[in-house]
Amino acid sequence: MSKLLKFEFNTKKRNPIYIIILLIIILLNIVLAFAYSPTQPNNKTSLDMQDYTIEELNSIYSDNILPQLNNRTDMSLSVISYYNLIKEREEKINTLYDKILVDFNNLETIKYGGNTALINEKANLLKDSLEQFNEQLTNFNGMYDIQYVQLLKNQSEYMQNIEFGKINQTLATITSYINNGGNDYGNRIYTLLNSETFTKTLQNCKNISLNFLQYTLNQKYDEILNSFNNYQNYVTSTATQFFNSYEANNKLSNFYNKLNSYNIMLNAIINSEFNIVVVKNELKDNVAKFVSQVLEISNTYTTSRSEHRTIIAEIKETNFLNHIESFDNNFKIVSITTERLHELNDYVDKLSENTQINNELIESAYSNKNSKSMKELITKQSVLSDSIINLINNTLTIQCSNEYDIYQKYLDDNQIYESQCQVTLSKYYITNNTYPTDIINNYQFNYQVNDSITAYDYVVFAMKITSIIITIVSAILICYSISGGNRNGRLRYILMSPNSRQSIYFAKYFTTLSLIVLTLIISTITSGFVGIIMFGEEVGNIITVFNATTIITIQPIVAILINLICNIIEVVAYATIIYLISIACKSLSITITTSIITLLGCGLLSKIVSPIMAIFPSNNFNLNKYFYATTYTSDNILHRLFDYTSYSSQSFYLSLIITLLTIIIINIINVTVFKKKSY
Repeated sequence: MSKLLKFEFNTKKRNPIYIIILLIIILLNIVLAFAYSPTQPNNKTSLDMQDYTIEELNSIYSDNILPQLNNRTDMSLSVISYYNLIKEREEKINTLYDKILVDFNNLETIKYGGNTALINEKANLLKDSLEQFNEQLTNFNGMYDIQYVQLLKNQSEYMQNIEFGKINQTLATITSYINNGGNDYGNRIYTLLNSETFTKTLQNCKNISLNFLQYTLNQKYDEILNSFNNYQNYVTSTATQFFNSYEANNKLSNFYNKLNSYNIMLNAIINSEFNIVVVKNELKDNVAKFVSQVLEISNTYTTSRSEHRTIIAEIKETNFLNHIESFDNNFKIVSITTERLHELNDYVDKLSENTQINNELIESAYSNKNSKSMKELITKQSVLSDSIINLINNTLTIQCSNEYDIYQKYLDDNQIYESQCQVTLSKYYITNNTYPTDIINNYQFNYQVNDSITAYDYVVFAMKITSIIITIVSAILICYSISGGNRNGRLRYILMSPNSRQSIYFAKYFTTLSLIVLTLIISTITSGFVGIIMFGEEVGNIITVFNATTIITIQPIVAILINLICNIIEVVAYATIIYLISIACKSLSITITTSIITLLGCGLLSKIVSPIMAIFPSNNFNLNKYFYATTYTSDNILHRLFDYTSYSSQSFYLSLIITLLTIIIINIINVTVFKKKSY
């Protein structure tokens, strides 16, 4: 085996093609240094300050910066307060509903008995519970600063619904029994409430109250549908001699007003700064788009019947009613668990403490006219203020994905993983009152907050480019080693030796792997030297999120080593697959074509978000994606190419096991086929 390895290695080493490839990789690292143009991460602060004059510092300090930062902190408090109130309201309604049932059962156990006073006492308790429940149905105390709740209060669809009215009528009847029904009013109250109708009314009221927003929008939808049908029927069915353009315009105006009322409520929900509802983005975008289109069409006045018919045709063409119905039937009001609320409240309190400390430091820097220190402190506080909003929204994303089937169905598994990363990172920022100077993101492009590019930034960038190129080149060389060797007779010559086919296969395999590893190492060292020469080596420790849940702080050289090891494992996995293709196919052209298609296919499959894809081998080869901190938006094709999907059901260790098992299993298949195949 050792002689075979030495023979294969010497053969490949003397081949000028390997020297040429190595020189090209080295040259590529130099060229990439000039082409390197990083994109800004999307969590960069918008408060970008330079070294200002004293007058400019005065203006910024007094008019803009601190109020902006304090407003962000205040907004996070109001968001948490909203979710607290929603949770409290749900709990109160459920508690009061259960209390009514208990009180009714207590009354039922002693009904028509001899103790009239006790029966009346139980009936009064039941009446009190029913009154409290009735009051809570329309109680939004503490929430009226939320825009959509203000709209709800001022509109009749929810506050004055028929089911609530039935409870009011029942309470009025109960009151009349108590006042005028004599000593046995308790039994009369029991008889009144002991009906299927009342039980159904009570259940309906509870459901409406817990789903008040959906109920309101459904009612508005019914009104829109009725007003549109009235307008359409009048225009299309009224006899010509009875048609009145004034009446038609009134019906059109009524339809417009109903739709506009819905649109105002819709905008208050979907354009809020925090999550009010969970719904598929496509449904949200469609309903907003088509409702706006119909409003534009219907906001008109015309005297011609034919023009009215044209308006109706244009409205129906948008199919807006179906979009409204789909939206109304497929959203849920966001609710958060008590445990998570307590956790978020703790982080809001911690942010408030940090804000006070940072404001004092900013004031001190301002007093000393230290613009550099002031810039750093304001940048840090700005990002920390944004972190609490990110923490809240991403926490809700994770919870909603677990609790709401409809949300789980439409939310990308990749989004859940990234949300968990952002939660971990935000918690770290807030807990430590810090923001790292260096970050790693899942595309393996690295940036510094202060925008200075270091050697480390460039090395990570270059390693990703060169690893892809080395993978492709290795695939082609493997094809030539097996299929090409079969074509020129060299493989048959080796097979005639006394060595077993298994030994011959592994000699070729390990020789190829050693050259791949050597090339990756040389490429990394080259990019490091080029990076130091071009960008300098000054860089601090790197903070990154490992496996979505753990913050680690590492030296740049360790981060590069981790990156290199992950790249080696990935390239080796792909090389093993290419060996399988080379052994299975005799034709060199077919082998190369199949290999390239396979590599492209694996890349495309990594973009497909599906639970089954989480265990697909090629989606686990890239281990660098588990060392992540932040994302950025870019239309650059290279950035999109390097994006690897991460799944919430995946982990670094699971992906490593899947990758290693894939390599072992494919090698077993390779040896088996190589032994039996005739060359």
